Amino acid sequence: MPSHGFARIAHWSVDTKNSAIQPDRSVQVVLTMRDSAETFKMWPHEFELEYRISLTGRSLQTALTVLNDKLDAWSFECLLHTYFKVDDIRSVGVAGLQGAEYLDKANGGERKKEKAKLVEPRNFTDRVYVAGTGALQSMASAEIMSGNEPVAKVECTCSRAANATWGTPTPSPDLVVWNPFEQAPGDLGDEYEKMVCVEPGLVSRPVESLVNGRLTLTQTIIPL
Repeated sequence: MPSHGFARIAHWSVDTKNSAIQPDRSVQVVLTMRDSAETFKMWPHEFELEYRISLTGRSLQTALTVLNDKLDAWSFECLLHTYFKVDDIRSVGVAGLQGAEYLDKANGGERKKEKAKLVEPRNFTDRVYVAGTGALQSMASAEIMSGNEPVAKVECTCSRAANATWGTPTPSPDLVVWNPFEQAPGDLGDEYEKMVCVEPGLVSRPVESLVNGRLTLTQTIIPL
């Protein structure tokens, strides 16, 4: 399996029927992907994915839907790789995570509890804030701060079709905070100084899918 999965490097198609300006004047683009000979080389299961992007005058919303309509049961993880441009990472903080537990992947995956009111990445940071801990319940949210000023808010939920069958209850979303600092890959260079990742996902534990399973992970980004 490629690093960060295969969906980000696979071919997607534009759903032209559902990609259009909406009655409320928002703009919507829908991308779709399903299993193919190429995906079977990386992950041997049948599936469908839909990625829906909606832009309004005050927010950006993206929603990833995972569909398994076959008899083949499988598990998966997913992460919405959300990069925020900032002036200087050394003045950035992430609010709303105090009290949540996290997997500190920069330190061997050790499970810890967040004590700080403001998470301030000042060196290599890779933390999975675990759903169902602290304020990360059915909705996960966090604010990106620059100095003492909030600049954006991320809200994330997870839902499934009423008739969908899954091996576990509907999961709540995790939140990942990441910045590589000096461990940045060569193609990123010193751009790590101008970005921070606050990424909703389902990654702290695999999601178990059964027949007729349809699950959607949705994030809304609101400038403040």
